[in-house]
Amino acid sequence: LVMPGPFWPIHTPWRPDSPDPQPIWVSDVATDRSCEPYVATFAAEGIAALAFIPLISLDRVIGKFMLYYGVPTPATTEVLQLSGVIAAQTGNAALAAELIGRALEINPGIAAAHSNLGNALLALERYEQALQSYEAAIALKPDYVEAYGNRGGVLSNLERFADALE
Repeated sequence: LVMPGPFWPIHTPWRPDSPDPQPIWVSDVATDRSCEPYVATFAAEGIAALAFIPLISLDRVIGKFMLYYGVPTPATTEVLQLSGVIAAQTGNAALAAELIGRALEINPGIAAAHSNLGNALLALERYEQALQSYEAAIALKPDYVEAYGNRGGVLSNLERFADALE
């Protein structure tokens, strides 16, 4: 993820009116030039990697959620999925779908990621895509009860009631 300009002095990388704020990942604070003034502080706090995830309400940035790691950590499938789940839990379903989608591009074999993507797509009322995600989760994990329940809910939204009973 690309980090925009200097942001450390104001402790957030976005302005309240920033259009389409994106998460920012710093995989190694010791080697990232924008972190140079804070390397000693990060070392004292045991922070080796971090992420900023925007919190958005009414199309405005209202804050950030931060992830800290004690060792340098690249933006892996697990990190992207966690960031996506956090985005979903803070009401940003579009960002959640994007991040979880990136995680699945790296590793499409994670049933929970497909289910979480389905949840984000459901929140966006993209029912057909959500259904595909739940079905992918079930294909990977046939006993995934939550994915079956969510699949039934989407089928109900699509008024495919007979299919929902399967």
